[in-house]
Amino acid sequence: MSSSVIRRGVRVGRPSLGIASSAAAWGVFPGGCLAFRISATWWSSICFLLTLRTLPKYFPPPSLALAVTTTTFPSCGGLLGGGSWPMAVGKSAAEEEEEEEEEEEEEEEEEEEELQEEEEEEEEEEEEEEEEEEEEEEDEEEEEEEEEEEEEGEEEEELAGEEDKGSEPPPSPSLLRALSPGPGPRGRGALGGGGGVSSGVLWRF
Repeated sequence: MSSSVIRRGVRVGRPSLGIASSAAAWGVFPGGCLAFRISATWWSSICFLLTLRTLPKYFPPPSLALAVTTTTFPSCGGLLGGGSWPMAVGKSAAEEEEEEEEEEEEEEEEEEEELQEEEEEEEEEEEEEEEEEEEEEEDEEEEEEEEEEEEEGEEEEELAGEEDKGSEPPPSPSLLRALSPGPGPRGRGALGGGGGVSSGVLWRF
């Protein structure tokens, strides 16, 4: 006969550790049932505490909840099906004021830059107009000087021609007598005397 004895359908003797642990787990023995109950309550309390700890992450209280808006990112194309990305907007009034001030400063800087560019363009246009006026004045002065030089040259030429006319010597009286039809050295005119000489020469031949 084996050393083990069967009582109430349970094999008693040298139970193995696995059988004892399984029996204790299933509450066959009174001590095992109590241990199972303690472990069950312990695990349930741990799970309850864990759920309490993780609840604020999924269900925050109204006082601590941040305002959440939805936005789409065109560069990323948004979500499929026309969805949107959630974005926390929990910004304080101070941050909003700072952003508004920065935007105003940027706008003022842009306006100042535009004004400076307009002033520079106006100055450049004025300088170009002044240069054009100076060039026109210089051209007019050069034309006037050329006209004056031409007039002076013409006047000098006229004066030189008049001086040349006035500087011619008058004809000598002997030349005037020779050209005049008066009596010549032999009681005849210059032409007649010449004729007498020529006739005398012919008479000798």
